[in-house]
Amino acid sequence: EIIESIRFLTNEYDRLKKLEVIQKAKITELEQELDVVKKENKRMRDEKLAPIALKIMQERKG
Repeated sequence: EIIESIRFLTNEYDRLKKLEVIQKAKITELEQELDVVKKENKRMRDEKLAPIALKIMQERKG
């Protein structure tokens, strides 16, 4: 019975370690996706702000 318990706990530990590896991989993937979204948001914001900034600079030059 002790040996069965040890086997069960060992298997459970291995299963949890595998899940941990999978979760870490998912987190890494999501972080990479977030970086892409942040860069895209910055690019879109810059595209919208660039004409406004240019107009302001031209107005200041008069």
